[in-house]
Amino acid sequence: MQVTDSAVHRRVCVPRPQGFTLLELSVVLVIVGVLYAIWSWTVPWLNEEVMLERTRKIMGETQQALLAFAQTNNRLPCPDINSDGYEGVGVAGVCAATDVVGQVPHETLLLSAPVRDARHVAITYTLYRNSIAIADLGVITNRIDTMDDVDALDVLTSTLNICDFCEALRNGSAAAGTGFASTSTLLTAGGCAGGAVLNQAYVLASSGGEDADGDAALFDGDNAIAPTTCFASPLQGRSAAYDDVVSAVSFKTLIGELCHTPVCLGPNP
Repeated sequence: MQVTDSAVHRRVCVPRPQGFTLLELSVVLVIVGVLYAIWSWTVPWLNEEVMLERTRKIMGETQQALLAFAQTNNRLPCPDINSDGYEGVGVAGVCAATDVVGQVPHETLLLSAPVRDARHVAITYTLYRNSIAIADLGVITNRIDTMDDVDALDVLTSTLNICDFCEALRNGSAAAGTGFASTSTLLTAGGCAGGAVLNQAYVLASSGGEDADGDAALFDGDNAIAPTTCFASPLQGRSAAYDDVVSAVSFKTLIGELCHTPVCLGPNP
């Protein structure tokens, strides 16, 4: 058998191995690293924003429940002191003059569950109390007789109603103080060390779920300073050392919401 040159010199084609070169793998790893860095920075930030908005929504819903309670009971509820869901102490709602700050009394407000922020931490609630009953928002008493004699009010003086609460709001507003700014402290009762103070009808506060300022307390900054009725302004921005959320409702806001009845407007609407 004769072997031809073409048969001798025929080459066998071997497939070239497929895959990434070291350079291609390096480029891919760099891209993955950059994307992960962006993700690791962006996702927690977005998560914090979602948590913040959720907490603010919860506080807004709580404000509506407090407003409804005031409309029905002609006062604000006292805080839940012993975490049983009721204002003051016990189901009967025994509310002492010293019951100023605690949790939101969800049972008293007829809410279905305890009021917690987006991180499931109980929201703190405090209201303006005063040793003088005519300005104490936690009690209902006849305050109309303390006003100037107005004929339209005569028929109301024998019945406790929303006008009595409106008068308490006006009396509290007269003693509210001034100087509200981003650096001021909100004060519902008692005193607060340093800075300008401005009394509010009530305050809702969330600790944010973390000890941002590292002082071994969930509340940060002014919110952690005794007495516990002191809270930072809602205008204070979030930072690496402050992640609290504060919502404050003023006397004038409640007057605008509740005191529309002409006979309740009084001399200083």
